[in-house]
Amino acid sequence: NLKKEAGTYVISCNYKQESASKQVTVIHNDYSLSLSQSEITVNKAYALDYDYLAFFTAQINGERVAITQDMVESNVSAIPGVYTVKVTFGDKSETLTVNVTNQHDIVVAVTYKVCKIAITELNNFDYTTLFSLFVDGKAVPVTTNMLDLTALEGVTVGKEVEIEFSYTLDDSTARKSAKVAVVSQSELVINAKNIQTYPNSGAIDYSSLLLVFANIPLLIVASKVLSKEFAIKTFITSFIMTVIMFCLSNFIDNKYAFTIAGEGEVDDIGTRLVGAILGGACSGVSLAFALKVNASTGGADVVGAMLQKKFPHKGVGAMVFAVNAVIMAISVFVYQDNLMPVFLALISSFANSVVCDFIMQGAKSALKFEVITEHAEEISKEVIEQLGHGVTITPAKGMFEGKNKNLLICVIKPREIAKFQNIIKSYPETFAYVGSVNEIIGKFNRGTKDV
Repeated sequence: NLKKEAGTYVISCNYKQESASKQVTVIHNDYSLSLSQSEITVNKAYALDYDYLAFFTAQINGERVAITQDMVESNVSAIPGVYTVKVTFGDKSETLTVNVTNQHDIVVAVTYKVCKIAITELNNFDYTTLFSLFVDGKAVPVTTNMLDLTALEGVTVGKEVEIEFSYTLDDSTARKSAKVAVVSQSELVINAKNIQTYPNSGAIDYSSLLLVFANIPLLIVASKVLSKEFAIKTFITSFIMTVIMFCLSNFIDNKYAFTIAGEGEVDDIGTRLVGAILGGACSGVSLAFALKVNASTGGADVVGAMLQKKFPHKGVGAMVFAVNAVIMAISVFVYQDNLMPVFLALISSFANSVVCDFIMQGAKSALKFEVITEHAEEISKEVIEQLGHGVTITPAKGMFEGKNKNLLICVIKPREIAKFQNIIKSYPETFAYVGSVNEIIGKFNRGTKDV
């Protein structure tokens, strides 16, 4: 009863008085074929050797299989035109459109946003390092004949000029310019690379790894000042953050598609300001949650936590902001030509501090009034009726006059202070003072009273 359909069948064999049977299960193969992009452009020089099959993925029953030439139909030629590469796998097929052209895919990356060069080094500087060249996805060395250095002639200290780059291959031409700022010999020169990742270039941004290495000496000190538990948890937190940042910047979102502006380079001050505030607020949430489990997010947070131990009346967020403010004050000398990054960092750090302290203590904050009075019953009655909070009464004695009085203790919400003050003002001979309460534990009447 065997059929060409999925199912379980029994095959029997009989010979004389002997018989045997075998159970056979026929399964249906699930073919899957996908194409990462439907159309590509290739220079005619690479048309015949290009790996078109890399765009196809074939699977059978969930298992990936190699695509062989017997699955492929291609009419690609080295003559400019439009061609197709078709792959058939089981009952599935996909077609890749190939545009063969004389044009080359040329990408030029500028290494530095602004390269500062001491005037004494102008003649010795290797200007080819200002650019990176990629042709058809492959890195190509930059040579001096691709550069126009005429802008450097007669340049003086304080001037900013542009070095022009030009590259031509067949019918394709690419041009780019890099900014060079000429500084005095005594000026400290710090140039930050403008890293960009291109297909097959192998350019990987390792700057996020600095987070782990920078934290190691801080955590060694923190393990002695605070606790080993704090140091270990903070190291784990910073390691996880480093892995996430490394993957985001290099693999998951290397084109900054998930950012507010959807791109890496943003000049609009409004967008940058919003990014700084939201980024600071989010990091403040992370820091608060980390502190609640005796950890931190690393960096200045570790220093802030150690300072907070010495000054326990201050919030951790405020201490972290103070540390960051010192760092930013020093960085003014580095960013003296453009202080906008410093201001945005300050705003972000302030947002971090406010959100962190609000979560740690502000959300449950209250005010504690202590009132010295001879009208304990009257004041207590008004507080209970108007504010709905309880009042604790203890005997007290004024040593200046030697009179017996009562001490009233009451915890209220910050927004109720005006009502409380109005009650106290009705009794001019009453003395009161107020203090802040960071957190309320246990039963606390929220201002509602059953009548």
